[in-house]
Amino acid sequence: MIEIPTADATLSGSRESHPARRVLRWIALTFLWALFGLLTLWVVAALYFDARVPWLRLPLAVIYGLGMLAVLTWVRPRRLAAGLCAGGFVLVLGWWFSLKPTARPPFAPSAPRRTARRGTGGCWSMAIWTNCSTSAGRSQPICLSRN
Repeated sequence: MIEIPTADATLSGSRESHPARRVLRWIALTFLWALFGLLTLWVVAALYFDARVPWLRLPLAVIYGLGMLAVLTWVRPRRLAAGLCAGGFVLVLGWWFSLKPTARPPFAPSAPRRTARRGTGGCWSMAIWTNCSTSAGRSQPICLSRN
């Protein structure tokens, strides 16, 4: 009797027939989705910390995070989901690079503004200038050890 292969049988020339190729594909996809997860986490943090309207910070971050979770959960095919995730990241990254520094930074006026270093050999001196009216700045030596 002759056996006829069925339609669901794996052919020897197919991509999924080699176990090593399946393992490499699984590793690559795991790395890719972990990267998209980290990018989404960065976007949520950027929206939360850098949104210019204070009352919109939390809603924007939550909506984006839940939206990306929905995209990654329900959108098929997976390539479309990956494209949407990458597109959202690129949009927020473009917005983030367009931000200008504010005239009133969120730190105290006496906080360090500029640093300069100078030195020879293994010992460096770092001067920190502040806007404090009682002191023009301070200098602290930082010694680097040589092995």
